[in-house]
Amino acid sequence: MPEQRRIHAQTIWLQYQTSRDYGIDEAELAAMGLRGEALTEPDAMVPAELVYRHLELVASRADIESFVVALARAHSVSSMGVLGFAIKSAASVRAALLRLRRYQHLTNTLAAFDVLEHKPRAVLVEQRFGPVSLGQLLATEVSLLTTVQIWRGLLGDQIAPSALYVRRDDVDTGPYEDFCRCPIYVGAERGRFEFDASWLDLPLASADADMAVYFDRTLDNMAQSSQQQPELVTAVRQVLARKLPDGLPAVREVASAVGMSVRTLQRRLKAEGSSFAGVVDQVRVDLATAYLENRALTISEVAYLLGYAEASSFSRAFRRWHGDSPEGYRQRAG
Repeated sequence: MPEQRRIHAQTIWLQYQTSRDYGIDEAELAAMGLRGEALTEPDAMVPAELVYRHLELVASRADIESFVVALARAHSVSSMGVLGFAIKSAASVRAALLRLRRYQHLTNTLAAFDVLEHKPRAVLVEQRFGPVSLGQLLATEVSLLTTVQIWRGLLGDQIAPSALYVRRDDVDTGPYEDFCRCPIYVGAERGRFEFDASWLDLPLASADADMAVYFDRTLDNMAQSSQQQPELVTAVRQVLARKLPDGLPAVREVASAVGMSVRTLQRRLKAEGSSFAGVVDQVRVDLATAYLENRALTISEVAYLLGYAEASSFSRAFRRWHGDSPEGYRQRAG
């Protein structure tokens, strides 16, 4: 069975909101499967077909180039979720793009990106998966203009690419050129974002070495889990990893985030040889070691990030997992 391509609801929430500004009725969006209350759940995922059908609906009702520009302006690096924070903490543009290439599949499997360097130019190339449709072509334009917006947030508003290549032939390039401040070429085989190769060595003002290590370890754990765990367990782990800093979520919250009832979630987990409590324990075990290796975090802060109300509860659980206290583990790791 082919893999279902999906993207984080947090990104599509911005697309949903912007389409409302362009006259798309909420009831009509709900009828096609886009419900605002579900999209505000940051760990929900939206299938590619729904993303593309929504863009096609907007194109049938509104000036699509104006809409794509407005949607791009609504984005920031934070709209990429945990991957965005990893990018933001990177030391340089090059390091940030390496994180994008390595971990992007954790939050978006609709497309993949690669960076090719041919001095004095470099290019970010998109590979978008699945059959070609109008919605898919439009998604490339959203992706490219959003990239411009995100890099301006990281490097300053003066940043402009050398050129953008979009895949549609019948594009009104004027709005895109005004926004990007560069030439726009149409009818390309793949989406391309060309820029001065010297960007790659630019430092990021938001760089944080300690947090970069932390995010790398966290994303490594998520990536490893996604390769080794059954699909549902992986989805539940990702929901828990994001929700734990706000406290241990109820099973009904997690079930809603993965799009099923509590009873179905419990039955499916059991069929995969697991349980909700077991997955919670696994996530906490995996994240605890990564958090403890970030010495900028106190033991109490680690407990909080893992969803414990008290540090003592975390310490008891950690002894059960490792036969040692968090402080002892940190000393040995150091």
